[in-house]
Amino acid sequence: MGNGQFRSPQGVAVDSAGNVYVADQGNNRIEKFTSNGSYITQWGGPGAGSGRFYNPYGVAVGPSGNVYATDYYNHRVEVFSRSGVYLNQWGSFPQFVSPTGIAVDSAGNMYVADYYYNSVQKFDKFGNYLLSLYGTSIIHPVGVASTPSGEVYITSSTNNTVTKCSNEGVPVAHWGSSGSGDGQFRHPQGVAVDSAGTVYVVDNGNDRIESFTPNGTYVAQWNLRVSNNDTFGSPQGIAIDLSGNVYVANMALDQIERLSGLFTANMTISQTRTETGPPTNQYWSIVEVVVVAAFVVTAIIVVLIPKRKDKVTSERPKNQSGHTTKSARENGSTGR
Repeated sequence: MGNGQFRSPQGVAVDSAGNVYVADQGNNRIEKFTSNGSYITQWGGPGAGSGRFYNPYGVAVGPSGNVYATDYYNHRVEVFSRSGVYLNQWGSFPQFVSPTGIAVDSAGNMYVADYYYNSVQKFDKFGNYLLSLYGTSIIHPVGVASTPSGEVYITSSTNNTVTKCSNEGVPVAHWGSSGSGDGQFRHPQGVAVDSAGTVYVVDNGNDRIESFTPNGTYVAQWNLRVSNNDTFGSPQGIAIDLSGNVYVANMALDQIERLSGLFTANMTISQTRTETGPPTNQYWSIVEVVVVAAFVVTAIIVVLIPKRKDKVTSERPKNQSGHTTKSARENGSTGR
């Protein structure tokens, strides 16, 4: 993939200068753009070493300008300077199993959603664990957003809900259900909060964005099925800059759309896809290995057992007439 192009863009973040950071999942890298979509730089690449990725998922920018990215299959969070210089990392299996969304508050505290653990873990700015956010409505969390006061919003993809937690990690509100009506979701993904406190949720299965008050009252929605005469499919991450522009990852077309005003698309990052087919990765997950191994073993059993039976039949002794003899058990008698 060339500079400024994507394969399955996932997470999106914006810094205080309006620069846009994209987790380019299929290419295992982070790309950086100006607010107008001009390519600046990139970093990463496939692998498990420092500064490498195996499916980067979420991306966030801290108050100091550092960039944080969740590394899904490497079970960790990596930290970079705003220019992409590797700084630090923390986490490993089983502390993280499948980290997805990430957010950083004004104090530098980090919130990392873990799809497998059904929770969001909170860390201080040095990566020290502080607490975990749980709730009966938090099932397979994907998106996470924080406010300046430390409140946290979490989208649950399987449960089709949004949960709001206090800065102490206590759930204080939740809303949503499965469906396509106002305030309903089909596999919500990214979530973001603007300067006025309005909450924006990417409703992936309905190809739209819905907005809510801080306590979950439905406000409005914007249908994203058609944008710039193209189908807007499988929206993922979302970010909002200080001017109120909204950036959404369009995974179906491998683009980032910038929306403003009444959510009219006024800029698209990366219109070209030079490869076809699903994203490829250098490694397989544990689940993939187990599934393939089970398939191979089953195939071997299916192939070899009939051959073994044929061999046993051919080796049976024959009587004088040339017919194969039967054992007592096959003739219906039993031994004592």
